[in-house]
Amino acid sequence: MTLDAPSPIRRTSLALGVSGIVCFALGGLTGGFSAPLPVGVGAWGLVIACGVFAARKARARLKAGHHDLRLHAQAKSLSLPPFSARKHRLDLRWRDVLALRIVPQLRTPKGKDVSLYRLTLEVSTAHGGEHQEAIADFSRQEEAEALEHWLRKHLKLGETAPDELRSAGA
Repeated sequence: MTLDAPSPIRRTSLALGVSGIVCFALGGLTGGFSAPLPVGVGAWGLVIACGVFAARKARARLKAGHHDLRLHAQAKSLSLPPFSARKHRLDLRWRDVLALRIVPQLRTPKGKDVSLYRLTLEVSTAHGGEHQEAIADFSRQEEAEALEHWLRKHLKLGETAPDELRSAGA
């Protein structure tokens, strides 16, 4: 399942905008805003190349599953994509997941209040402690609840697995 993946179009637009501004600033500083035609054509070539590079890289990351939440039924593990402060994938065993929670958050970019709903896992550590791992942010509570319900069903949270019942009884 793909979570919180920035679209290739968004990354391309950002790369085109930033590289266009940088080329304009560099051209203005070095040529006094009257650069010869080959310099202008080269600058636009660089802008387009940056956009194409950003789009290809974003599409490759999306196709490679960089933003996918992965459930491995046979290994009874899940793999969380890089999100928020987490820079790399995080692999967890199902039995280490203690709870799923939706944490409402309020952010104020540019003075406007925006509600976000962060889906988090409560995970047990090797030292017997617990910590929170964020999965994704959603702008609508219904989306967060739908993923929470789906994960709760597949991870069988709150249920004891048949293998664990047999080993406890033996």
